[in-house]
Amino acid sequence: HADSLPSFPAAPARLLYFSCSLEKTLQCSCSFRGSPMPSVRWLMGGDPVDLNSMHKNFQVTSNIAAPWANSTISLLGEPEIVRGLHCEGRNQHGIHTSSIFLNRLVSVQESGD
Repeated sequence: HADSLPSFPAAPARLLYFSCSLEKTLQCSCSFRGSPMPSVRWLMGGDPVDLNSMHKNFQVTSNIAAPWANSTISLLGEPEIVRGLHCEGRNQHGIHTSSIFLNRLVSVQESGD
């Protein structure tokens, strides 16, 4: 029987929620929904965020519960120039990209003028 697993009709990846906060550090979150479940990646200036080389100061955590895919990126440690940070969700039915979150130097300690 096919009743045992909930099946979701095929649907392209859709961004349903995104937010950024700059309290103690920079933290941005995205939530996508789709069927099959979208994969989520972060891009900066059009290039995928590479946690192993260029972007060691970032940490990405994902939380997956079909048909939802949630991802959060956090800046740890040194200030970084964050240019054009955004998230992208994709499955075989489509790709959806968030608008650009930030386009400036983010330092962990925000100072007032």
